[in-house]
Amino acid sequence: MSSILKVCRKLANQIDRTSVIVGQVSSYLVLLSITLITISVILRYFFSLTYVALDEIQYYCYSILFLFGFSYVYKENGHIRVDILFQKLSKRKKAIINLLGTLLLAIPWTSAICFYSFKYFQRSYAVSERSTQPTGLPALYILKFALFLAFVLFLMQAVSEAIKIFFELQAKEKS
Repeated sequence: MSSILKVCRKLANQIDRTSVIVGQVSSYLVLLSITLITISVILRYFFSLTYVALDEIQYYCYSILFLFGFSYVYKENGHIRVDILFQKLSKRKKAIINLLGTLLLAIPWTSAICFYSFKYFQRSYAVSERSTQPTGLPALYILKFALFLAFVLFLMQAVSEAIKIFFELQAKEKS
């Protein structure tokens, strides 16, 4: 195997490990979200107190949980598919379709989202954007940066998937 292919395989493995770590760490946000929601409900219904910042932290946690879960779900092939025709294809044809979909759809679209979400974050950061609520959180740009970072991770995972599919197709040609 050439050195370039070895580097590609190592890169795909490292990206996969990163997606797993990010997915596992972000899964703890479920517990944090449940805790924050419980506290918010108790404060609201038992003490007639509401805190906008507490509600916004819940939204941030929930959003970040899903955003950072994307790359992990893609790595685990856990995304939703409509397999009406796909399920009847051979493994090789499935791999070719997955490679084309990754190269022609996932990578270009995710690259565009990364580009525009970074601009979105930059504008927010430049004006120190904060919540529209007077008692809300002071740094809305943090969530916008999380959006950008999540799609960078997804883009990396799409590259990893393309590399793995390429190796899968190479192995099938040799056998």
